[in-house]
Amino acid sequence: MIHAEGLAEQAGDIAVTCTGGAGGPISTVVVVVLNASVTNRLDADGNLLGVTISGAGLVSTAAPVLNSANVILFGAVTVPGVAPAFVISGIRVAVPTATSGGSAPFINATVAANRLSLPNSPIVVATSAPTLLSSIFNYGLPCTGSPAPVTNDFPGLIAAGTTSSTVRVTEAFSTAFASKQASADSGVRFLVNISGYTASSTIYVPDMIVGNRSSAPTTAGQIIGVANGGTYDPSQNPLLLARVTNADSTGAGGTPFLLIAPGSTTSFTSVSQVPLVNGSGTVTYEVINADGSAVESAQIPVFVSVPASNCATPPANKLSAMLAPVSAVSVPTQTDPVPRFVSAIPPSDCTALGDCTAPYFPLLQVDSTSVTITGSSQGPVVKGFITLTNGGSNQYNFSVTKTYLPATGQSSADWLTLNAASGVVGPAAGVT
Repeated sequence: MIHAEGLAEQAGDIAVTCTGGAGGPISTVVVVVLNASVTNRLDADGNLLGVTISGAGLVSTAAPVLNSANVILFGAVTVPGVAPAFVISGIRVAVPTATSGGSAPFINATVAANRLSLPNSPIVVATSAPTLLSSIFNYGLPCTGSPAPVTNDFPGLIAAGTTSSTVRVTEAFSTAFASKQASADSGVRFLVNISGYTASSTIYVPDMIVGNRSSAPTTAGQIIGVANGGTYDPSQNPLLLARVTNADSTGAGGTPFLLIAPGSTTSFTSVSQVPLVNGSGTVTYEVINADGSAVESAQIPVFVSVPASNCATPPANKLSAMLAPVSAVSVPTQTDPVPRFVSAIPPSDCTALGDCTAPYFPLLQVDSTSVTITGSSQGPVVKGFITLTNGGSNQYNFSVTKTYLPATGQSSADWLTLNAASGVVGPAAGVT
């Protein structure tokens, strides 16, 4: 299974076995046609890197080249004259460009070679599926303020009572989160986007995140469990994420805080500040360890220290997560990161984890009492009110739009003014 959001996903090997034949070696040209754009790295001469053709007695004297966006050409191949067999490996593709149709497209390949009789029908070399599910537990920026940590670490944040929100990431299938492979620049990464914070806000995030299958996962304690920086036990083989130092705004580059999972039980407490520009910033995490036999999840706490203010309502800060590095490049290049992914906000993970009705999610409640407004264009402004409340412990952002239903004989003028077209409702709070 490969990532449906992936722009440089490695397809499976293509094995070709022939029968019959006689005589000496056969010189041929081998062509592979795929239903998606090929995105392997290129060398300085424009040849595809990482794509190989091999087999007993096979000799290939020319590097594979991209004949068109989805066609690979091996220009000079010699195979045995009797029962030739070969394997083509290492092809990377941009899954969103696949033309097989459906929400989870198959990656197909057809192989042709002159002087060899091969079936002219595609074979499936990979199946893709959406990768990332996520939920945001946003507790906002309290007008009453949030204290700085007692010490600059996870226990210091908890001891001070520093306000935190949580970004939860969950696999859509058991092998979706993978650590760095030999032919890749990084493991699967997550880009956490932070925006809407005040100039006086200071953001802290853990350097390491231990997943839910640990007996002591990383959590701020708001969703489930007791606040903990996270303990990694190799015998439990849990998901382990490392913050990437100096990653860019797309989640590319930089170096993970820890390159390999510890060989013994290790507790993590260190945190780092996230630089903000105009109240916005990003933090990137990379998968260091994952158990491919289980669907895993992790909580990424985002702490905020902010002084008290006289705000009438909390600022409408926002948090989100997506696969990284984020890219729009679906062609082969010499430098673009492998893997890389399209920009997409993932669907909620609450169905997969069975907690959609849990009280830590926000719950939009609207006063259903009808509002009647009677007036005239010459009279005073008449007001009506609709009250929104939150039945959960997690703030939500709201927006309001207005629509005029057609009515014979009535003015089409824009006569209704909204007092608040958008805003934020804090935990167990209301707005009118």
